[in-house]
Amino acid sequence: MKIGTTRIETLSDGVIAIIITIMVLEFKVPEYNEKITARDVLANLHHLLPYFIIYAFSFIMVAILWTNHHHMFHLLEKADEYLLWTNFLFLFFMSLIPFATRIVGENPFLSISPAIYGLNMLLTTVSFALMRRHSLRKKLVHRDKNRELTVQIFRASIKASTKTIVATLVYLVSIPLAFVHVFLAYACFVVPVILFFIPEGIDNEELAERVDQKNTAL
Repeated sequence: MKIGTTRIETLSDGVIAIIITIMVLEFKVPEYNEKITARDVLANLHHLLPYFIIYAFSFIMVAILWTNHHHMFHLLEKADEYLLWTNFLFLFFMSLIPFATRIVGENPFLSISPAIYGLNMLLTTVSFALMRRHSLRKKLVHRDKNRELTVQIFRASIKASTKTIVATLVYLVSIPLAFVHVFLAYACFVVPVILFFIPEGIDNEELAERVDQKNTAL
């Protein structure tokens, strides 16, 4: 089955937008009445602080996942059915991020909370790694008559794939560490953020434009 990358990207963008919306809707604000005081409002905001922190972190992670997903598909020439269903798997695990975020926000100091969050991020990252590996193994990335361009795209994909594997290992380690001390798990969660914040090699606008021009000409 011939599948265009544009349709997969469009679907993914819509699902990820909904995920972000669901996360912000998890803020549970009590009903205010005429007897409410400023102290009550501040007390409520204080109660929401743990969820706001994990919400902000999850928002950043969703943004990073979307960015790297965009960069990966930007360098693809075509897609196949396996990539399509692996992308569905990736979106499924991403859709659970609001659930895991809620658990951490409600019980940030229980070991099970960061363990569940780490497992969710592990499965999300593994599914993304499967997409990258498949796109390289099946040569779905753009291949050009210009060998230099082909080599640049391949190197960018390899760099990105390596980062994904490292992030997967970090999330794997975070799960048992959560039962040693919750803050060790939270420290692990910061590593992929630093690792992926600037997707080196795949955010080369000049390279992306050249691929776009080549794909448009096809």
